[in-house]
Amino acid sequence: MKPKGSSAEQALDQPGPRTSQTRRRVLLLVLGLLTLLLIIGSARLLLPHFSVGDSAHTAFGAPGTAVPTARRSPMATHSPPASSSPGHGTPAPGGTSEPGATPPSGASATPGSKPTNTPSEIPTVTPSPTTVAAPPQLAVTPRSLQFSLTLVGCLSQPPSQTLTIQNTGAGTLFWQASLQNATYLSIAPTNGSLGPLQSNQMTVSILCPNAPLSTTDTIYVTSNGGNLSISVMISLL
Repeated sequence: MKPKGSSAEQALDQPGPRTSQTRRRVLLLVLGLLTLLLIIGSARLLLPHFSVGDSAHTAFGAPGTAVPTARRSPMATHSPPASSSPGHGTPAPGGTSEPGATPPSGASATPGSKPTNTPSEIPTVTPSPTTVAAPPQLAVTPRSLQFSLTLVGCLSQPPSQTLTIQNTGAGTLFWQASLQNATYLSIAPTNGSLGPLQSNQMTVSILCPNAPLSTTDTIYVTSNGGNLSISVMISLL
C-alpha cells in the first residue's frame, strides 16, 4: 500500500476552483484569437486592396482614436461658394458685371433686390371699319297686269304688256321667271342677270285661242335678292 502524503501534497494533486477558472480563461482567449484570425482572413478575401493592419485598425480602431466611417476620394474637391456683393448684378453667361454699370431700362437698381422688368406700353391699333357691300335686291313693276278685250280683237291682234325687273341693291342679281299656268300666257325672257341699279324688260303676252273668258294667272320671279309674284287678270268679252 502507498503511504498517504501530507495534506499539502493532497491539495496540490487535486485541482481547485481557481485552477478551473484559469483554464476557462485560457480557452476563451484562444477561441477569441481564432475568431480574430478568421475575421482578418475574411476581410483580406473581401477587401484585397487593404492590408491586414488597415483592416484591423478599420474594424476595431486604435486605442483612444475614433473609428473612421468613410474615406474621402482625393479627386473629390468642393469649390467654395461664390460670394455676391450687394449692388452688383449676376453676370450673364459670356459677360462680366462691372461696378457702377447702368442697369437696363425697366430694371430695378436697388442693392440686394431682384431685378424686375416693366413691360413697355403696346400701342393700340384701331382697325379700320370694314365696309359690308349691300346684297342685291329684286324689284318688279307693276305688281299686277290686266287684259280686258274682245275675243275677235284678241284673235286678230294678240295684246302684250311689259314688266320691269330691277336690281335696287348692290352686287349682281340673278333672276328667273315662271308661270303658274303656261296655257294662257307667255313670257320672254325667262331669266337674266342685273348689276347694281340695272333693269330688264319682260314681255307678257296672252294666248287668245286658249284663254277662257275670265281667269287669273300668276307670274313667279325668283332671284338671289328675293322672290316676288305678279298677278295677271284676263277678261274676254
